[in-house]
Amino acid sequence: GAVTVSGAGSTWTNSSDLHVGHEGDGTLNIADGGLVSVADDVSIGAYSDGVGFINIGTAGEMQVIEDVKRRGSVPSWTTAADHKVSQRVAQKMGFQKDREDFIYFTGPDPK
Repeated sequence: GAVTVSGAGSTWTNSSDLHVGHEGDGTLNIADGGLVSVADDVSIGAYSDGVGFINIGTAGEMQVIEDVKRRGSVPSWTTAADHKVSQRVAQKMGFQKDREDFIYFTGPDPK
């Protein structure tokens, strides 16, 4: 599904975790002064069958990063080792590679 929060004064307040594309397709669009606040973790496309997008534009992304830093935390970006597009986006936003994780599974090879 898709949700759009757009326009000055438009808000969505989430008192817990926010999952976008958790186990399916999901899109969150934040535009033109819209505001989304989340009390806990945000995950995007968390599971292997999840595909998620949060569209906030470059200026919005940088505001989020600066806000996380201002609060004394370190922003992080997690993606699969073979997800090159996500890695390039993270690099463009100033994230640096910390480590590569491995994903283990049982059953037939999904490739």
